[in-house]
Amino acid sequence: IGTFDGNTTLQMALNCPDDALIHTIDLPAGEFETNAPVLESDLQFMADEKKQIRKFQGSSVAHKVRQHFGDSTNFDFSKFTEEGLLDFIFVDGGHSYACVKSDTQNALNSLSDNGCILWHDFTPHFGGVFQFLLELSQTLPLVHIEGTNLVIYTKEAQ
Repeated sequence: IGTFDGNTTLQMALNCPDDALIHTIDLPAGEFETNAPVLESDLQFMADEKKQIRKFQGSSVAHKVRQHFGDSTNFDFSKFTEEGLLDFIFVDGGHSYACVKSDTQNALNSLSDNGCILWHDFTPHFGGVFQFLLELSQTLPLVHIEGTNLVIYTKEAQ
């Protein structure tokens, strides 16, 4: 969730089996409105021209990637799960509390029984992400990966 320039998507595609399917979603070019409030600091990423050319496009692994465009807080995630629930979900969309909460709920609803979710930007600098994940850690076994701004949840850990 949150394609930006597609570099993370490219890295995933390069390092997963050839029959893997990666769904990625980002706002369409020039769109700055979402159903949930957007942080002013996110506007720079939303307007960045780097996201016009996705790094996975034209690569040897582009066939593994399905790019979706839309507001992740108001998107039909069944498009991601038409071929089954998801084994791995990377959440790096909007950084407001409302955005990360919505993206997380969609991720949890789309997760396979042995799947995991990885969140990016777990740092006080991104207060919405930080606060929401601290709260979520009271009900789900979240693990902050030491020395990073990543948090992981593995469904089977429950």
